[in-house]
Amino acid sequence: MADGHVDPTWQELELDPYIHILQGGDYHVFPDGRLVITGTHALYDSIRGFVGLYNLIWITADGRLDTTRVHRRGNGDLSKMRELPDGKFIIGGGLTEFEGHPVGNIIRVHPDGALDTTFQTNASWFYPTFYHPLVDGKVICTGDVVFSGSDDTLHVFRLLPDGSLDPTFNNHLAMWRTTDMDGIAGVSSITPLGSDRYIVTGGFDRVEGQFRGGIAVIDTAGYLLDEPLGEVGCGTFWNGFYNIGLIVGIVSDPQSGYYIFGSYHGYNDGTTNDVYQRMVSRLYGLDVGVEEEAVQAGASLSLAPNPATAWCTVEYDLRTAPEGASVELLDITGRSLWRAALNNAKGQTVLDTRNLASGNYMVRLLNGGAILGVRKLNVMN
Repeated sequence: MADGHVDPTWQELELDPYIHILQGGDYHVFPDGRLVITGTHALYDSIRGFVGLYNLIWITADGRLDTTRVHRRGNGDLSKMRELPDGKFIIGGGLTEFEGHPVGNIIRVHPDGALDTTFQTNASWFYPTFYHPLVDGKVICTGDVVFSGSDDTLHVFRLLPDGSLDPTFNNHLAMWRTTDMDGIAGVSSITPLGSDRYIVTGGFDRVEGQFRGGIAVIDTAGYLLDEPLGEVGCGTFWNGFYNIGLIVGIVSDPQSGYYIFGSYHGYNDGTTNDVYQRMVSRLYGLDVGVEEEAVQAGASLSLAPNPATAWCTVEYDLRTAPEGASVELLDITGRSLWRAALNNAKGQTVLDTRNLASGNYMVRLLNGGAILGVRKLNVMN
């Protein structure tokens, strides 16, 4: 609930006789409260024939196995997932077969969970952490991945709409950490900075040989930039097992500043090394607020009131017939929080902002798999 109490209308999944949660993965919540969950879970729905281990299962809004859906499985595990603008999902994990089809550890599925066979990768190993979909159908992925025929571990890479590695992107950005013998340098998030740069965060302390303590800026082609963040970043500490210095992510605040959060002691901003910083720090001097994108010619999108304190009316005009059209609310990391289907070419819908934290959000208009425009919404609760 909004006040932090457990929702009494939600049944704990383990109370459902048809489900036994084994290995958690990721989840996506639909506007009507339904969920789709990845991982590995045992189902016991003998009436409908879903018995055994499944990797993609559907849950009703009250916490029960959805008996109206087809649950899916492969020969391994699925973990991190992300809904794409057209309603499909990109999912990573460790499996070479899904629903009887050969796959390469990264899959794309249709809104009903069926495999999209027009998407195929040759990743031989993948530990996913974050996806950033682009307007042209490409997706920037972060984590640790090895592609067949190569012994190079990639941390930030871009996939074409068919799943192949995009040769126009710097997929081999050199990232590592020097405080661990294994050198693991996972990237945990990627956040747009305006229209021409990205902020990446993670457990690295070197990028292309230069100091970057868990945070760095790259351009849209994947190359390291010295501005606006140069040799800055977090420090490390001994957690009882190993030295750790990790920035998990970055979020905006209502005053257009932003916070970083993770596991670290100290932060060096290039001028001052503040050794007393711990786990959450507020940074300033860099605008990472949501940048509005121009609405495509002919289409229109407007928000009122903005800033919003309780409700916001979204007015739109597609100027063409709706083809899977929708309006969507995203947070600063690009995570989808709400979506409303649009059945008419022109109209309005109401967005409830009462349960949103104060800060900046994106509202975007989509039709036919294309993003027609984006507007910044400021919530003040």
